Amino acid sequence: MSSAGLDALRSILDACSVTLFRSLKRQWFIAEELPVYAFVQDHFRRFGRLPDAQTLADNGYTLPRVKQPAPYYIERLSKRAVYTAVMDASSVYKEAMLSKDVVKIKSALTSMLQATRIVENKKDYTTLTEQSVVILDQYRDAKSRPGLQGITTGYEALDNTTNGLQGGDILIIAGRPNIGKSYKLLSMMRASWRRGYHPGAVSMEMTSNQLSTRFIGMDTGMNPDLIRRGQLSTLVGEERLVEFVARVGDLPPLHFLEGSFRKSVSDVATFVQEYSPDVLYIDAGYLLHPETQNRNFSKRDYISATMEELKCLAQDANIPIVMSVQLNREARKSSKKQLDLSFLADTDVIGQIATVVIGMVPGKVPFEDATREYQVIKNREGKLHTYYGNFMFNPMNFDYLPTMAPSDDTEDEYGLDAVEDLELAGWGQ
Repeated sequence: MSSAGLDALRSILDACSVTLFRSLKRQWFIAEELPVYAFVQDHFRRFGRLPDAQTLADNGYTLPRVKQPAPYYIERLSKRAVYTAVMDASSVYKEAMLSKDVVKIKSALTSMLQATRIVENKKDYTTLTEQSVVILDQYRDAKSRPGLQGITTGYEALDNTTNGLQGGDILIIAGRPNIGKSYKLLSMMRASWRRGYHPGAVSMEMTSNQLSTRFIGMDTGMNPDLIRRGQLSTLVGEERLVEFVARVGDLPPLHFLEGSFRKSVSDVATFVQEYSPDVLYIDAGYLLHPETQNRNFSKRDYISATMEELKCLAQDANIPIVMSVQLNREARKSSKKQLDLSFLADTDVIGQIATVVIGMVPGKVPFEDATREYQVIKNREGKLHTYYGNFMFNPMNFDYLPTMAPSDDTEDEYGLDAVEDLELAGWGQ
């Protein structure tokens, strides 16, 4: 028999959205639904991925088929929980009304209001009492899942200081044209996808086919240009491509939206609402159009409105957004090695709204073509630091370089371990 709790679980599993699942609260479920919720929760904690409907069926749990998107069923479940909370707290209120005890009536009303706020899915204001209950739940959840709490970026140093991408975060990747921001974005997207999350991707400058070709090249280690030209090795390359196509259906979904220089933040919001991704990656997000604009808007106003709307989207959907932007002309002319927020293109609002800002520059000589240096120039929840990664295409390798650190022992400022890492990765071959 269909129920609000089972419908919500089925819709979330169909969407393969970890973020939506983690938005659920145990107290929303009634007794007969709790075993299914507990099974899904335990499966996610043990294996890092949500089970599909067939896995539940194999373990004796049959979920109903659903037609509406997950947020619809989550809202129904939340409303049922609010109604139940009011009914549970109403007995004290009724007794107070019968006895005409004004003090007890006020106390009962306060208790009923707090009970509804605690189970509500979203609210704009709260109290410390209510938040303490939420924080305790968050603590217990974090304790039961030791390690990274947010969505991985694929770069250990960045994960360590941010604890992963969190709902409502805006992470900015800033760099000069042709520095490789799109590849950095895809590398982070691949890391989350490989960890079982459901990403969404928006590109304002590339088609879905171009973006997918790059992504497949990155995941298989093959140069995407050879895929486009049909020049893969018949012994290795073609076999890898065929294997990828054969198994990709068993992995979490990855949805693309083509910006085509015409999309607005509202279009992106509709995309998020329809597919419920756990995290959104936007290439050249500064080219999006804001929903709110007028004829008197300067370029700064235009970009500022876009950023503010994207922040609202990240908060409303409770997902992180990772976006690439350009550095301004001053940054391109500057001889300064260390970037700062003043180098962000056209507006200071990007730096104000962003949770994390990463400046992307070439690696140091002699590895400036094969590596990239990433300067964390803003981090609302942690320290500022610099980390490094590969930037190679034959084979494709954008992995984090943990040993690429400054050293006083070498003229090129890199340690010997870093040199060995690059040689093993294929640099210079």
